[in-house]
Amino acid sequence: MTEDTLDNEALIAEQLRDAQVANLPSDLKDNPVISRGDATLPAPMTVKEISGAGHVWVWDSRTYEKIPILYYMLPSKLRQHRKDGSFRFTTTDPKQKPARGEFKCMLHKDGENRKHYDIIITSPQRRALKRGATSDFTLTQHRAKLEAYNYQCAYCGVYEVDTGKKLHMEHIHPLSKGGPHTNTNIVPSCKPCNNRKFISVGKYAPMPPEIICLYF
Repeated sequence: MTEDTLDNEALIAEQLRDAQVANLPSDLKDNPVISRGDATLPAPMTVKEISGAGHVWVWDSRTYEKIPILYYMLPSKLRQHRKDGSFRFTTTDPKQKPARGEFKCMLHKDGENRKHYDIIITSPQRRALKRGATSDFTLTQHRAKLEAYNYQCAYCGVYEVDTGKKLHMEHIHPLSKGGPHTNTNIVPSCKPCNNRKFISVGKYAPMPPEIICLYF
């Protein structure tokens, strides 16, 4: 290990020790009844005690957004860097509030990005329909897919904000090889990964969102 790496690991170890427990609210506190009984299970079921899953607080070091995270995920999150080398998250309260204000949804009809999203949805739709393939992928599904992946590439985990460009909607089974334009066949991909995969089938496999968000 280099001296810088050792210093970074020492800083991470210190932040792990100082992490603040996040006591998240639960509906079960106000309504502890799980089942009032039925023909299958006559006896009612209620919650006697509630314990946390082990959440702690982290803050985005730039936006100051306060985020709950499971403790076992904390080391990997604290090691995440931006392109400029700065750490993305910290367990030290910055004592500053995130900026607040009004903003348009990325998919708002008057938004500057709307034309981009219309193109990446409608262009593949036309190509799929021309080939007689199923084509029912929607803008709503597109946004949900990006949010599920935390705006990260499904192949390498890079963040959209760090690429400087919008993530591609990549077809796992290419349209040119008979793949459908559907939610289950589409994942977000950075341009290098999209170009690397190109029209190959089975050579590159995308990672599920829970793996991307946990380890990258």
